[in-house]
Amino acid sequence: MLLRSVLRSVNSELSFFNYPSYVGALSTRVFGQNLKVLAKVDSTQDAIMRMDSLPAEGYTCVADIQTSGRGRGGNQWESPLGCLMFSFLCMIRNPARLGTMQHLVSLALARTANEVARVRIKWPNDIYSSAAYGNHKPMQKVAGIIINSSSISSLEFLAIVGVGVNVENDHPTTCLRSIAVGDPEVVTRG
Repeated sequence: MLLRSVLRSVNSELSFFNYPSYVGALSTRVFGQNLKVLAKVDSTQDAIMRMDSLPAEGYTCVADIQTSGRGRGGNQWESPLGCLMFSFLCMIRNPARLGTMQHLVSLALARTANEVARVRIKWPNDIYSSAAYGNHKPMQKVAGIIINSSSISSLEFLAIVGVGVNVENDHPTTCLRSIAVGDPEVVTRG
């Protein structure tokens, strides 16, 4: 069941999140059904970690602006307006599958981004493109994935999957809209 009161905490004047478009495109039973939308946050992963109680599997936190997103090796991902930033909670019930989670999310993100632009995965967790600068220039990062996990029991892990995508933000980053193949409006249409 879709959480009907999802936007109670969102000031619609601050958030650019299009809830009707989101609901119309949502095709999952678990992920994204429970949703929190924030206009500005330090990190969507940290917002989930700060919750008083463990939210349901699939709980998703989306932000318009992220000031201290998490990256590998302690790197921070600053995300202005025009980026897609979200984190979701996932239960891993088979410890052997924990290592493949980042690869699956990378593949899903690259496959989706390839619908509008030519991108490649820089394993294990980054999406790059050289299309904006021609094929002879260095690859530019357009998206990143980070997963933080903790053990709940010997057979269960809690994973918070964070995703950041440069969709339609200004330079100095490369965004999908600027490298879109064909109609760049398809990247931002809801």
